[in-house]
Amino acid sequence: MLTNIGGYMNFNTNDNLADISGFRMLMRVEGDFALHDNPALMNISGLNSLTRISGDLYIYNNDALLETSGLHSLLHVTGSIFIYNNSALTSGAIARGLERLQCRGRVPAICVDCPDAIRDLPACP
Repeated sequence: MLTNIGGYMNFNTNDNLADISGFRMLMRVEGDFALHDNPALMNISGLNSLTRISGDLYIYNNDALLETSGLHSLLHVTGSIFIYNNSALTSGAIARGLERLQCRGRVPAICVDCPDAIRDLPACP
């Protein structure tokens, strides 16, 4: 079972990616995590165990993405948070998915659709 990725993790530019359920045991990504340009992706429930991203978090251009609840275990993003241009994703869905997030990187989040609670998180030590 994959529990740690020692570098970057990218799910991008895949017209057929419908889910990422095969990553249920993943707990840490030691680099950037990118999820973008996947028009068929509706949810990210396969990331339920992810607690830390030691880099930036990118979620953008996923037109069918309805929720981020798969990130409900995420506590730390030591880089910046970039969430934008996901046409079906509401700020409420973002808030529910990231409600346990405790800190973010030193650069403020570029999270156009995020509620203030996400944009205003303190920086990680």
